[in-house]
Amino acid sequence: MLVISALSGIFALLSGVYLLIIQASGWLFLLCFWGGCLVGWLAYQGALGSAVVYAELIKSSFDLYRNELLKQMRLPLPKTPQEEMKQWREIGEFIYFNNTAVAWEYNKSDID
Repeated sequence: MLVISALSGIFALLSGVYLLIIQASGWLFLLCFWGGCLVGWLAYQGALGSAVVYAELIKSSFDLYRNELLKQMRLPLPKTPQEEMKQWREIGEFIYFNNTAVAWEYNKSDID
């Protein structure tokens, strides 16, 4: 759907410019330009629906396996929900912003 959206936008722009250059009739310009824009917008809206469904699938997978992910990262499991929120916030800052100021203690038993 995103490819169709992009191609429709390109068609609208290029056909609009071409029809203006050759001085075609106004209704043909309006039909091609606004028709391409409309098809592009509709295809984009269709792509958004699929993206939302996929994002919810990834979020639910993360929610189900977050403790397993912490075990694989060799980090201790949090004891309270507040500790878990703080820990994931620190992990997010480390991944997204390269914040290395956080001192994590690894589970030494899992390393060997």
